[in-house]
Amino acid sequence: MNTSSDVCRLFDPDMNREKFFALLPGYSPTDLLRTQWSYWFSKEGHRLQTRDTGEPYSRHPRSVAEILLNRGINEPDVICATLMHDLPEDAYVPHGLILVSLGPTVWRWLDALSKKVGHFDLITGQVKGWMKKDEADYRKGVRSLPEHARCIKLADRVHNQATCGGWEMARKAKYVKETREWILPMARETDLWFANTLEAQVEKIEAEIRAAA
Repeated sequence: MNTSSDVCRLFDPDMNREKFFALLPGYSPTDLLRTQWSYWFSKEGHRLQTRDTGEPYSRHPRSVAEILLNRGINEPDVICATLMHDLPEDAYVPHGLILVSLGPTVWRWLDALSKKVGHFDLITGQVKGWMKKDEADYRKGVRSLPEHARCIKLADRVHNQATCGGWEMARKAKYVKETREWILPMARETDLWFANTLEAQVEKIEAEIRAAA
């Protein structure tokens, strides 16, 4: 069974752009350029956001991509989508710009991975409102992705659960309930390393919740 230290070895707290791009396999010039654009989009789109820990939010998608790369899941479309996976919910990036820059596959995966659809002022780029997807439709959309694209969601959950130490217990309880309900079953169908890792994380968090009760 995996431990939290096993998971933490899959992402480097001192990671930077140079180290990250050194992890990539021999991408073609076109795929390398698309990955560089994805990295830039993520950095710029999340620039004003921070995580609960106070660190820049853009470190999260980079860490999720790093987990995948260290697991040998390194297809360019997967890494581009991973770097961008939270962006459609958090920032105004025109659909056409993603489509032209990164391709239709990345756009389709980003659309499936996004729980909310944003409405933006096309002049200022400011968020005007959000429409949350039906939960059942959202889960169905994620589960319909190819296996390597589903791993984006699994790696995202691994990183979030590995870094949730400062969360309130109610939030942790809600998170592990969701993990048990549909993310763990999807993981068992997709990649046993992620299934085992998520299971170990959930058991650890559940023990913390019981101890705090």
